[in-house]
Amino acid sequence: MGQNRRFLGIANWGLGLKCALFADGKIRTLTTQDGGVVVEQLENRDNAARTYSYTIVTPGPLPVANYHSKIAVTPAGAGSSIVWSGKYDAKGASDADAKKVFDGLYKAGVDNLAK
Repeated sequence: MGQNRRFLGIANWGLGLKCALFADGKIRTLTTQDGGVVVEQLENRDNAARTYSYTIVTPGPLPVANYHSKIAVTPAGAGSSIVWSGKYDAKGASDADAKKVFDGLYKAGVDNLAK
């Protein structure tokens, strides 16, 4: 697993997810507290730039299709800044409702890391 263990690290972000890695650390399954399963694939990792990008292969309960995301960590003062962003098409929900879901996930994850 090596460097791709960080792809598993989302389980420690306080989002209530159980996480498992497969395919040499490039596929992760996230299981929500109510049993929903999301499958994500690591697309690119740049350790020097402190970034990685991934796609959602199976969205499970999430109202999206064609989801692509990037997480970047940059120096900021005595600590770091985290930017977690995504692009997707809403599916089974309005654009506004899908945005609300992901804005909430991104904010909760980054806020929990800051603690």
